[in-house]
Amino acid sequence: MKNKIIQNSIFIIGFLFLSGQLQAAKNINDDCERYMREVILLSKIFKSESTIKSKLNKMIKNDKLNEYLQNQWLNYVKNDKDITPNSIYMDEKKLVKECAQFVKG
Repeated sequence: MKNKIIQNSIFIIGFLFLSGQLQAAKNINDDCERYMREVILLSKIFKSESTIKSKLNKMIKNDKLNEYLQNQWLNYVKNDKDITPNSIYMDEKKLVKECAQFVKG
């Protein structure tokens, strides 16, 4: 009987650990997608990169995400004049995956 309880406890702990990992991955993807769209919108409103970076510093708490958005994504957006927030939906897997991989390290 004790053996069964221990097995069930280990199974539950393992399940909770795994579900927590999956939730964290989903949050990173959601954050990447959300802030990538935000950078596109900011670049349409503000022409100065320093202003955009200042806004990002105030919005984003994750240092790795902020680094990616300021150093890589902002350059990509500035070089592509036709990019819109809907572009993220079209190439979502590729663009968001790139961001998430950078943030995860």
